[in-house]
Order: sequence, then structure tokens, then C-alpha cells
Amino acid sequence: MTSRTWFWKIAVSLVALAVAWFEFHPIAPIPLDQFVPAQVIAQKPEFDKLHAEALERVKRYKDTAVPADQKSVSYYQALRDIGEGRGRAAAVDFRPFFFTEAQIVREPDQTKRNGIVLKQLMVASQGRLKLGLDLQGGVSFTLKVDPTGAESGEKAAGDKSNVSHAEMVNQALQVMEQRVNQFGVAEPVLRPVGDLSLEVQLPGEDAANNPDVIDALKKPAKLEFRQVHRTERPSETDREHALRSLSVDPMLGADSAISTYEVLTLRDVDNRTGEVRMNRYFVKKAADATGKIIKAASGRSDDGISFYVDMKFTDEGSKKFGDLTAKIAEGNSRSVGQLAIVLDGKLQSAPTVREAIRSTGATITGNFSREEVINLANVLNNPLEFPLITQDVTSVGPTLAKDAQGKSVTASLVAVGLVIFFMVGFYVWGGFIAVAGMVLNLTMMLGAMAYFGATITLPGVAALVLTLGMA
Repeated sequence: MTSRTWFWKIAVSLVALAVAWFEFHPIAPIPLDQFVPAQVIAQKPEFDKLHAEALERVKRYKDTAVPADQKSVSYYQALRDIGEGRGRAAAVDFRPFFFTEAQIVREPDQTKRNGIVLKQLMVASQGRLKLGLDLQGGVSFTLKVDPTGAESGEKAAGDKSNVSHAEMVNQALQVMEQRVNQFGVAEPVLRPVGDLSLEVQLPGEDAANNPDVIDALKKPAKLEFRQVHRTERPSETDREHALRSLSVDPMLGADSAISTYEVLTLRDVDNRTGEVRMNRYFVKKAADATGKIIKAASGRSDDGISFYVDMKFTDEGSKKFGDLTAKIAEGNSRSVGQLAIVLDGKLQSAPTVREAIRSTGATITGNFSREEVINLANVLNNPLEFPLITQDVTSVGPTLAKDAQGKSVTASLVAVGLVIFFMVGFYVWGGFIAVAGMVLNLTMMLGAMAYFGATITLPGVAALVLTLGMA
């Protein structure tokens, strides 16, 4: 064999080794509160203050005397809350701290832009090799779709009777994936199990310290059409979702009916300039119509910049929507009424109603991206109005996971050490060459696993050791 042949073989092996090393390095995840400050490229003194504020919010999480908008369950959530201005004087744009103008995150909505930045930081802080629940800790639970629930039964009698069990599960997975992303969980696992069940794995989450995590995920996606109070507007001191009993028509004085309203905020962003306007309303707590009036929904755009959801009503829904808008328009002699469109308790839009709208459909406008309108349309086409039943919950604490990590590493090192001792002791130089090949084999396997996004579990560690032993 010529020296040139040896040279190319060694060169290719070294390149493959370097690529594999790059793919799975670093192996261990870095805590987010340590990783994020190290990534700051500008205005470090200003970010250090925000970093200290975030740590303080997490520290106060269990303090019942602290208002809810001034504490956060995790460092990631604390940064999200600071970015949105919750419990503080102003919102914060995180983009300048981590990106240059050449690397600009092109999203005009500051809240969404912060979400993109924080998500990238979260992913970058994780080790290239994903650890399963048994090695990292977390919570795993199984949910079952109940197609015989009251609301789903009503749907089955209507236009959506052809919805299959698989479609129900897929829609549930779509909605929960969006909600999991809001928690800042790195590498969650969501997958269908069987005919009507789905499994959710949240590495790093603790159901004991955050018991609402399961309920928050399985809450149905609920679309509501509600009335907006004509004259009253919330003050700056009124908190979001705060309830208030108000006169429906103040002009009638004591003869006016009293209804319960809640404070909701509409975030309006100009997609061209990025200008943000926060409009607050008193919205009736009780819904006048729900997502059951929708026959079909689709995501659309007229200019490629602004996206909206186009909805088609059922026959009964068209009549109900027409009656609702007629009721609002009847009171327009003194002020123009508004109709609130609320999804999962969040105000999406509040269009004015100048006359009765007796049409076969309507639109939902808002600060939507193309992907968001598609996902929202999918949810509206098959909303989670059926119950999700918790079947099984398994928690792996961080202490148990660390113990499992330590024992698995120790066992692996002992096993590999014995193999190396035997190979070198029995074959001497041939053993050294075999051990070098085994190291290359292990490095390339780990690199391939990292590249394809494989998850390392305890059985996986055992399989790696067995592979090395057989090699």
C-alpha cells in the first residue's frame, strides 16, 4: 500500500473524527442562567441588571406575598416576562444584546422577536446529545382523548362527524406543541400512542414544583365571540383578566342590566414599521358564541405580509353570528360597538360592528405569521372541545436522574476499561490499534446520534457499551 493511500485514509479519518466531535460537543447542557450572560455581545452592564432582575423573580416564585406578575417559575420564563414588561415599567427588546445588525432577527413584533431570541439561546445551551427522562429528570404523562365528551358529542351530530380519532390526536398534539414552547422546555417529546392517546415528555420539568403544567397543556383551545363594553375602558392599574361588574348601558342608569366584564389587552403591531400599540378593553366574561359555529377555517394573506384566518360558518352559526352583530349594531346610536374575538382567553381582535353581518363567514386578524394562521386555522377546524383525560403521570426527580447518570458513567468506564486492559494485555501493539479504532468508532457513533437528534437513555448507554465490547 502506497504512502499516498495511507495519507488519504488518515486524512478522511481525521476529517470524519473532527466532524463527529463538532456534532456532539459540548456533551453536557449548560444552565441557562449561566449560558445567557456569556452570549451577550453589546450593552453588557444593562443586561447584567436584567439578569439580576430575572434571578430575583425566580427566587421570589414561592413567596405568596409577591404579586404574580413580579415573579417567575424559571429563568427562561423570567426573561420572557421581563421582555413583555410584566410587573415592570417597560418591556425590553433582547435582540440588541445578542445579535448585530447583520444578524438581525427580522420579526417586527417585539414579543415574538424576544421569543425567537430566547428559544435560540435555550437550544444553544443544551448539550448536543439529548438525554432522556431517566438521565435528565422531568415529567412524562399520557393523555387520552375522550370523543364521547359533551361538546364533542355535539360536534359529532353536526358537520364534523367525519373527524377520525387520528385527526383528533394530531390536532391535540399541534395545540400542545405551541403551549410547550411557551414553557421554554428544551427538546420536549410529543407523540401519539395507540388510537386515542398521546404521550408528552418534558425533560427538566418538575410536576411537584409546577403542578399546573399538565392542566395548562390539556386545557381545550377555546374560541369565543364576546361583546366589548361601549364606553368604559380599563385604567392603567387594572390588571389583565381582572373582573369588574359594569352597567351594560350607562345611559339607562339604574334601569340598565349589570354584567361581569374582564380586562383584556389587544396587542396591535404594524408589520411594516414594527410600531406596537396596546389597546385595553372591558370584555364580557360570558361568550355570546363559541367555535362551534365554525364550519371551516383557512389561513390567508392578501399582500404576503399580513396574514389572517378566514372562517366559514355553519348554517346555524351564520344565523347566530348575524343575530349577535345585529344586537351590537342596535346600540350604535351613541357609540359604535365592538365584537371581541377571544382564543384561549387571549384577545385576538376587536373589530367594530356598524351593522348586522348576516354572511356565511368572518375573519380573524392579528399579529399572525404565516405558520401561525395555518396552525390557528387547523385548530379552529378541529378545536379541542373534547376532554383530555390524564391516564398516567411519571416524574423523575433531578437527584434520581443525576444518580442514574453517575452510575451509568461509572459502569460504562469500568466496562470499557476492562475491555481496553484485556486488548492491550493480550495483543499488545495490536491491542493499542484496536483500542484506537474503538475510540474512533465511539466518537463517530456519538456524532451520528447527535446529528440525527437521537435521545440517550439508560438502555442506550448499555447498548453503546455492548457495541464497544463486540467491536
